[in-house]
Amino acid sequence: MKVFSYLFFFALIALGVWSVRRCLRAIQVSRMDASSREAQFLLAASADLGNVNKASSPSAVQPSMGGKPSPMETELLAREERLVYLLLKVALPEFEVLTHVSSAKLLPRGEHLGLAVLDFVVCRKDFRPVAVVVLDRAGEPAHPSRSRALAELAGTGVKLAHWRVEQLPGRTAVRNWVLDDAIPGERRFAA
Repeated sequence: MKVFSYLFFFALIALGVWSVRRCLRAIQVSRMDASSREAQFLLAASADLGNVNKASSPSAVQPSMGGKPSPMETELLAREERLVYLLLKVALPEFEVLTHVSSAKLLPRGEHLGLAVLDFVVCRKDFRPVAVVVLDRAGEPAHPSRSRALAELAGTGVKLAHWRVEQLPGRTAVRNWVLDDAIPGERRFAA
């Protein structure tokens, strides 16, 4: 009878080990599938940045009455901004990503002398800011008001990064940067 009890006990252990390994394998396959879908999506989005679409060119837009484009013809984010937005949303699904936020919203009252518009603000679910991403575009001059606002933001404890559109960080680097509390201050991903 003891032998039967031991065999039954070992069979239960073997079944448990088998089911745990099967679940871990399924999780690994699911993560690989999600990672490949994400990579395909980001590759398609970045390829879309390189292609000039005739439908979105200014000459191809059919203006509505009065010669002005209707709200449905206006893009709120440029192509490279959409790519950065998607990168932030994929890397940080538990955070909210806001675009084109006034620096006055992040600074204490009376300190927003250098009023500027920030490209991206990463917030917790309760909309408390965690990080700010500023895009450095080639050929675009630095605005003094934006530089003042960024200098003021650096002292508030909100993480600040300057990214060049041509050299965006990877999803893991973005996630580590936002979730890493050990290294205070400004961190730059762009070389």
